[in-house]
Amino acid sequence: MKTQQALLITCTTVLALVCQGQTFQLDTVPANFGEVITFIVPAEKVTQPTSCQPPSIKALDIIETADGILISRIEHDGSSVDLDAAMPFTLVAVPCTDSLVSQVRWYVNNEQVQTENVPPYAIAGDMGGDFNPWNIEPGSYKIDAVTNTGERFTITLNINPQ
Repeated sequence: MKTQQALLITCTTVLALVCQGQTFQLDTVPANFGEVITFIVPAEKVTQPTSCQPPSIKALDIIETADGILISRIEHDGSSVDLDAAMPFTLVAVPCTDSLVSQVRWYVNNEQVQTENVPPYAIAGDMGGDFNPWNIEPGSYKIDAVTNTGERFTITLNINPQ
């Protein structure tokens, strides 16, 4: 990954810190939902997302299923994400543009739980484009999205109790 210059960022907190299309992990969590914060990311901490070479997955989206709202886009393979169990959500694999991805197999703790053969490639599937909520108990999970060509995107997902 290529190092960049320091960034000055202003964000609104939701369930993750999402700003300017990027997700950031902080040492402390803002106290209030919707709080606007400003911070500086030192140059040595700024990196480019992994480059996307078809037929790979460039990101996983966290979608709030009640309203279909994008909560966060995870662009770094190997990321760790914390979510609240009270929010109905799903994960959606986002292939590279001009990708040859025609299938995504979803694994939770190395056990296959879903196969999607058409976009959107959601871990809980969809009904006519409306995402099904993924019902998962609180805990820590290794999530793998694997394409038809064997390319893998992995995250650790921590579901916090209500």
